[in-house]
Amino acid sequence: MARIKDNSNEAAWREFIQIYRPLVYGFCINHQLQVADANDVTQEVMKAISRSIANFEYDPKKGRFRSWLFTVTRSKFNNFLESRYKHPQGSGDTEMLRFIEDQPAREEAEDWDKEFKRQTLASAMEAVELEFAPKTWEAFVRTAIHHEPGKDVADELDLSIGAVYIARSRVTTRIKEWVRRFLKDETDFFDDLDPAT
Repeated sequence: MARIKDNSNEAAWREFIQIYRPLVYGFCINHQLQVADANDVTQEVMKAISRSIANFEYDPKKGRFRSWLFTVTRSKFNNFLESRYKHPQGSGDTEMLRFIEDQPAREEAEDWDKEFKRQTLASAMEAVELEFAPKTWEAFVRTAIHHEPGKDVADELDLSIGAVYIARSRVTTRIKEWVRRFLKDETDFFDDLDPAT
């Protein structure tokens, strides 16, 4: 987060957008927006973050970054719906508003958290995969993600069981380091997290 507070750090912004744009876009699509509208709302969210990230300070009493991102996304999404409702363009608008109003807030926030974690973890895995030998990566994927028994993986990869679990540990540690670069203050990120989800 510190890196994107500097609006001139284009590399940090590209990385941030690559990771979190699909999360925001997915939220819009899952809430029945058409592709063009989902892109518009996503763009508005990214603009709002760009304008306000400099003042974002992590305070565990006020919430986590992912909660703040959810709030910004939900706000821009609601603004879009209100604008559509005031200027209806078809019979689906009222149905869409009714659908949104019927969604339980807690369930929606839980879904957001799960998808936030999934997207962040997927980006971390993609970023660190090339740092490891193919056998090391495969041992990690097969044991940590596919939950295959270590002995079976060791036999098939011609490794010792110890080497399989060392590989899993090394990759897991590196993924955690990568995530903490972005979310160092979200200490609960890895709680009850299954890489396969």
